[in-house]
Amino acid sequence: EQRLRAANVALAEAIDRDKEYSEGVQAAIDEFHEAMGELQKMTIEHVFEMRSILTEEQTETFDAEVVRALTDY
Repeated sequence: EQRLRAANVALAEAIDRDKEYSEGVQAAIDEFHEAMGELQKMTIEHVFEMRSILTEEQTETFDAEVVRALTDY
């Protein structure tokens, strides 16, 4: 999360500095996407770690909730 905040600051600074869609802005966007992807991977790894300690009944409920959370807009 700290990396995402730092990437947002870098993006804001690049936009403020360049005032156009520049290489600096693109680099800041790329860094944000990389940080977001890492956070998502870590989150999913944690989801599976939690799942591994649940009972069969808990797993069914947990799986349904994970799917709902990812698809409920």
